Parts: sequence; structure tokens; C-alpha cells
Amino acid sequence: MSEKPHGAALVLSENNELRGIITDGDIRRSLATTKDLNTLEVKDLMSRDPVSIPVQAPIQDALTLMEDRKSQITVLPITEKDGKTISLKILDILLTERFDNNLTTLPNNNKSFIGVKDYMETPTPVFDLGVILNGSSTEQSNKKALNELRTWQASLNDWFSQFEKSIAQQSHVITNDKTQLHNIAVFYKEFKTDNSDLKTIIEKLDEPFQALVTTTDRAVSTHNEQDYKQASKYLASIKRNSFMQLQRLFDAAKEQITLDYKPIIVFTTKDGLNPHIGLLVDKVEDNIDYKKEDIKPLDKLTDVGFDIDPQTKGMMRGLIKLAEKHSVLIDPSAIFRPDHLAQEEDEETQAYGLF
Repeated sequence: MSEKPHGAALVLSENNELRGIITDGDIRRSLATTKDLNTLEVKDLMSRDPVSIPVQAPIQDALTLMEDRKSQITVLPITEKDGKTISLKILDILLTERFDNNLTTLPNNNKSFIGVKDYMETPTPVFDLGVILNGSSTEQSNKKALNELRTWQASLNDWFSQFEKSIAQQSHVITNDKTQLHNIAVFYKEFKTDNSDLKTIIEKLDEPFQALVTTTDRAVSTHNEQDYKQASKYLASIKRNSFMQLQRLFDAAKEQITLDYKPIIVFTTKDGLNPHIGLLVDKVEDNIDYKKEDIKPLDKLTDVGFDIDPQTKGMMRGLIKLAEKHSVLIDPSAIFRPDHLAQEEDEETQAYGLF
């Protein structure tokens, strides 16, 4: 940032994927609360999942992203293509906008319906695509993950409090019951997530946790040998090192879940002019060009017992092969399409948006 005065520095993963951005404003705010920046890591300062734009996008789109917002930005990262999971035909997409949770709610029995947005002077129903395709929204999954992290962090704190009291009782023999620690280890080893950054944080729990277990064994052994001074030193080491590292990682995991969720509403259209419905998605990535023959049908999957509910099956038009995985092509107009229209062919297009 000092060599190239752009006011910001991008943070990339090992695979050169955009992970965050650090601005001069981030540094100024940190200086107000931290005396020594050398004690911080890049992840402590960066804003995760910054606003970005694909390299193929028109320059007008870039200007709109930078200026048409409450707080204008001066740095806009440009990204290359990256394979994702859901595709829509470009002709089915009218526009996208950040979800601000400002929808009008209405009584409705459809679990995926989240409200109505007055868009282009047209009341447009908005549906959560995660609920439609997976049975649960990303927001619900995030809440569940947050609750699990809070529960097991509280369990760790409870264990340490009890262990600290045991070490303080010099005439007491410690039995060193590891059941609570074992359950914590099972939790983080079996934790499942599609968020690569969150997965990395969870995986980092193992090293300080194993160090905590090892030092705990030493503390118990020396305490039971009546070397109470050494046992106290081991306790202080646990509190200062492995226990504190675990606390920071639990906090980082919770923060990652909270900061990473920035959903987008994709407004779809049937005539290219007026909004049809809005779909809530986790993020909008890129567009790709594919020919009709590159779209693989789902018949073979459903024929061998791949269970898909009728509504979802009616939306899915096939699979598009990406670099390392597939993207499911869906037809948003089929969400509430009458049965007698379900078999009609859609107008062909070669461009698809990835979500």
C-alpha cells in the first residue's frame, strides 16, 4: 500500500481467490484501538468477501457498483471465473441487488417465500432458493452453526473453570476425566461446512487443543505427585497459550459465519422487461458461455433413485460441467408453473449466470 498508493491491498488465498481487502481506513481504525499493528494478522484487519466484479463485466457495471451505494468505494477488485453450483439463463435475469432484509411480509404457507419487494413499481415475490433446493436457508444453517460453536465454546470454558478449581485444591487428587474434552474434539472433527474459510478456522482448532490435552496431563500428574508449584505453572501455561488460542479461534469462526453471509436477490423476468420473481442466493459470481449440447440431462440421476421433490425436479434443466464440479441449471419460471405448461420448451440461450 505504501509502494503503490491505491489506498487498499487485496488479500488472496493460495489459489489466488479473492478473500478480502484492507484499506487505509481499516488501518487507521485499528491504530485507534491497537498500539502495535505488528501483533495483528492480515485476517484481523481485512474486510471479508469485498465487493468485486468479473473481468468480463461492462465498465458501466463497475461504475454502478462503486457509486450507486450508501457509501461509495474507490477500489473495485476484478475477478476471474470461478465455478459455482447454480446457473440461470442470462435472459431470465433482470437485475441483482444486495438483500437488506427490507421485504414486506405476507401470510403464506410456502416455506421458501420470504416477502414482497416493490421493484420497478411492481410488487415482486421473493423466495429463498436455499429453501427451495435444500429444504433450509443459508441463514438457518448459519444460526445452527453459530449455536453449536457457542455451545462448545461454553463447554470448553466450563471445563477450564472446573480444572482450575481442581488444581487450586492442593489436598485433592485429580481423576483427570477427559469426557468433556473428548466431546469437544468430536465436535470440531465432525463439523461440516461448505465455507472454505470457516473450514480452515475449524481445522486450526486441533493443534492448540492437542497441546491443551498434553499440558493438562502433565499438570494432573505433577499435582497428584504433590508438586503443586509445577502444576500451577502448567495451568498458567494452558491459560496463556492453548486455551487462549482456542478462544480466539472459536471467536474467529463465529465472526466468519456472521461476516460471510451477504445474500443477493436475483430478480428474474419472463419477458425481459418486467420482474417475475426474486430469488435469494448466497452470492452472484460470474457468467459463462455454453452450448445446448453441453448441458447434461438429469434423467440418469433420477432413474437410479436420486431423490428430488417434484417442484425442484421441475425447475432443474440439467448439469453444466465446470472445472472441478457441476452447476445445476434451473428455470425460475418453473417454480409456480402449471403442470400443463411444464413440458414446454424454453427459448434457447448460450449464456448462464453462476450462483
